[in-house]
Amino acid sequence: MNPYGHVAWRFPRAGDLAPGQTFHVPDDAFFDPSGRSIVATQEDDFAISVISA
Repeated sequence: MNPYGHVAWRFPRAGDLAPGQTFHVPDDAFFDPSGRSIVATQEDDFAISVISA
């Protein structure tokens, strides 16, 4: 969300996941110090994702 309450970006977007790949709700999400990227963990998928705006 931006300061005006509008969605700035979404994850996953079309094409972010491989065919047949699932996306479970992330367990934790952390912003980098600049606030431009998020690191999300998905324990059920054994994955760590870096999400950039």
